Amino acid sequence: MKKVITVFDGENFPETGINFVKEYPSDKKPLLVGVFLSSVDYSNEFSSISMGGSVVPVIEDVEKVSANIKKFKSLCEQAHIECKVHNDSGEEALEQLREETIFADLLILSSEHFYNSMNQEQPGPNMKNILERTECPVLLLPDNFTYPKKNIFAYDGGEMSVYAIKQFSYIFPEFRKNSSTLVYASEHEESIPQKQLVEELVSRHFSGLELHRLDFSPRKYFSTWLSGLNDAILVTGGYSRKGLSSIFHKNFMSEVIADHRVPVFIAHK
Repeated sequence: MKKVITVFDGENFPETGINFVKEYPSDKKPLLVGVFLSSVDYSNEFSSISMGGSVVPVIEDVEKVSANIKKFKSLCEQAHIECKVHNDSGEEALEQLREETIFADLLILSSEHFYNSMNQEQPGPNMKNILERTECPVLLLPDNFTYPKKNIFAYDGGEMSVYAIKQFSYIFPEFRKNSSTLVYASEHEESIPQKQLVEELVSRHFSGLELHRLDFSPRKYFSTWLSGLNDAILVTGGYSRKGLSSIFHKNFMSEVIADHRVPVFIAHK
C-alpha cells in the first residue's frame, strides 16, 4: 500500500483515515491524500436531500474547511506521514475524486459518518453510486476501530468475491498472517462452490485458513455472527456490480455498516 485517499466534507473531520495510516504496521508509511469536498458536494453525492426535485444547498463554511486542511497537515506532520491536499468544489469535484482513485491503492471513508450522512433506507442509491464509481478498493472504518487480527472473506462463488480477496492480499500483505475464515452463506444445503480451487488460492496467500458455511439463516443472522468476532475485518466483492450473491447483498451490507462494529474492505473491477 503506497497511496491512500481519505475524504473530508465541509465542517466534518473524521480522523479514521489519518489514524489508520498512523498505526499502519509497516516500516514505510503510505502517502496520504486528504480530499476536502464542500458540504454541497458531499450532500449531493451521499445525502441527496431533495425538495421539489432539486437538491437543497448546504452553505459551505470556507473558513472551517481551511481550518480542517491546516489540522490535517499538522496531524500528518506529527505522525511523520507524507501528505497531499486535494481541495476542489463544484460539479467537477467528485469526478476529480474519481480520477484520483484511479491512481491510488485505497480510499478510506468513515463508516459512521458515511452512514449518518444517508437516509434510513440503507445503503441507498447514493452509497451504491460512490462505491461503484471509485476506481480503487474502499475501506469503511468505524471511528473506534482496532487493527484486525482476523480476516473474514465473504465468498459467494463468484469471480468478484475472489478478486476482492486477491486485492486485499496485495494491498495489505501485513494482514496475511492473521487468522482467516472464508465464509460461504446459503439458505440451502449446498457445498462451497469451487471449494478446492478457492482453498488452493486463498491458503497460499493467508495462513491458518478455515472454510465455514453458515448453516443458519444468513440473511438474518450474519451481522450478529460477525459482531461476535473481535478484531475482525470483512472482505467483500463489489457492491451491486455482480459481486454479491442474493445472500451477500444490500441487506447484509447495510446491517454490517450500520452496526459500525468492524472495518469493511470492498473491491470491484
